[in-house]
Amino acid sequence: MIIPENENESHKKPLVLSIAGSDPTGGAGIQADLRTFESLGVHGFTVITAITVQTTEKVLDWESISTDLVRTQLHTILENYPIEFMKCGMVPNKEIIQIIKEVKEKYEVPLIFDPILKSGSGKELSEKGIKESMIENLFPSFNETDVLTPNSKEVKALTGIEIKKVDDILTAGKKFEQMGISSILFKGGHISEEKNQVIDYLYQDGGIEMFPHKRVKNATKTHGTGCIFSAALTGNLAIYRDLYTAVQKTEDQIERYFYHLYYVPTKNEKSPKEKVAILDTTGDPQRKEVLREVYDVYDYFQSKVLFSKLVPEVKTNISISLKDAKGKEDVAAVEGRITVVNDKPHACGPVKFNVSNHTARLLLTAQKRDPEIRAVMNLKYKPDYIEALEKVGLYLFEIEREDEETAVENNTMQWVIRESYKKLEKIPDIIWDIGEMGKEPMLRLFARGGKDLTEKLSKIHYAIEKLEKNKNKQF
Repeated sequence: MIIPENENESHKKPLVLSIAGSDPTGGAGIQADLRTFESLGVHGFTVITAITVQTTEKVLDWESISTDLVRTQLHTILENYPIEFMKCGMVPNKEIIQIIKEVKEKYEVPLIFDPILKSGSGKELSEKGIKESMIENLFPSFNETDVLTPNSKEVKALTGIEIKKVDDILTAGKKFEQMGISSILFKGGHISEEKNQVIDYLYQDGGIEMFPHKRVKNATKTHGTGCIFSAALTGNLAIYRDLYTAVQKTEDQIERYFYHLYYVPTKNEKSPKEKVAILDTTGDPQRKEVLREVYDVYDYFQSKVLFSKLVPEVKTNISISLKDAKGKEDVAAVEGRITVVNDKPHACGPVKFNVSNHTARLLLTAQKRDPEIRAVMNLKYKPDYIEALEKVGLYLFEIEREDEETAVENNTMQWVIRESYKKLEKIPDIIWDIGEMGKEPMLRLFARGGKDLTEKLSKIHYAIEKLEKNKNKQF
């Protein structure tokens, strides 16, 4: 059996946990966290701390989940699953603060804590004494992997410091350090506007890093932004394992979400501009178009029985990226890859962003040489395919595995592209090799998008079909 160059991608999806209240509108709380996790390609577990009654505009009422049930939820999940990061939002009482401290100390899972004290409409979301309990009990249990994500109102409530300028952030950061917190991400949405910008500040080791982005016009009335921000940070930490990188990725995503606000229809007479919007984590038209491209290519690929012959033992995948993709989060593919079921190609999961490793890295590496390349598939190699594919006008290039440098696994894709480009000064239609011990022979099909990929697959289908017919004539 051929060993895949990477283990099945679906097994490598990070697991994260949200501890928060339930928002029936889906704009904030547990529901918003799950939407955000899904958009990032991480799997979200949940522990509900409270049930709220609210609209997108205000919280009307809430009730705590029983302390014992919260404790049982947490221990059950953390004992049975390898949760990599957890985030915490609405904590309604001091008893649940103690439970969070308890599980932090027992399971040592890094915590991203969003210290929600009031709703955007001003309603208290916890019982009296919660601030003191956070400061006295929870904050001293923080270590260097934990992150606090307060806005300016929460900073003032917890430290007494009003944020008006950068020096105030330094002062507040030092105050939080005295409480036991070494990493604080100050959310800038409620901090005074500078040159039409929103600036978030990461405080660590007595210094700050600034993350500015444009303030989106007509986006002041939004619901759930803080929840989505801390959820995105949690997911990105699970993916990138570096706080600075995770903050950068989160900033980019939040800015993108703000350009795709969703005004939930209501039964009143308000115009959309008067309503409170929620952030649509799936609302980017470019990303939707890329997802559609992958679906279209898959529809064509699975419609042809002959293509089952081109699915390698390690399975195949279709990866298509956004233009100017920055990382795997900008590459869409089939989760779990494509296998063969009942003699036909069959997707093992849905089409999503950030679910491919092998083909995504191959594609991103190729784009560094040729930015127009936006799509790739890995296909089964057979010796007689090569001449047949060249006859239909596809440009093929062979790489020889024995020339590959001894390197760490993640350098393989860079080597494949580098060797091809060095000799051709371009990316060919297909890069192929005959494999080596433990590595399956492979065809790698490159294209400039979904339509181009389908057209090249059509040529491949014609070539292999003609080859098969000629073989049958010989018998």
